[in-house]
Amino acid sequence: MKGKQIRVDWDDLEAAFNNRNEEITYYLDMITGHVHIDGEGEEEAFDDDGEPQYQSGDAGTRAVVTPPTTDILVDWMREFLRQGQAQGETAERLTAALDQKDVPGVRSVLNEDAEVRDLWYAFRADRTQGLIRDWLAKHEIQPIEPAPWE
Repeated sequence: MKGKQIRVDWDDLEAAFNNRNEEITYYLDMITGHVHIDGEGEEEAFDDDGEPQYQSGDAGTRAVVTPPTTDILVDWMREFLRQGQAQGETAERLTAALDQKDVPGVRSVLNEDAEVRDLWYAFRADRTQGLIRDWLAKHEIQPIEPAPWE
């Protein structure tokens, strides 16, 4: 990457990629490396005195964080199932819920099988981290420190 090196707030960036609330937009400040929130819930970005926790750059210095869409998450779950991470009745129920586009049904099945749920979240974290790497490259952002998962 040929972009400017910045110190990325990895925890906040990963949290932004995992929050799919459509009323909130996250930005990475390409100068400070901080993640900013715009929309419902943004009051959390201020300290007790009402001052911004971070000095925000202008729109030209911020990159919009784009969490995975539902379609991407469904594709990941199908890949997870193809790899045999879930088996038997759990795999059948997950496949049926995916075929019916029943997101709450997928969550319900995962909540009933802790082992498969943990495997799914590890699988999803790995895919999300790959998405973050690709997103950083697209925006020519070069982190000073490597991500904690690398």
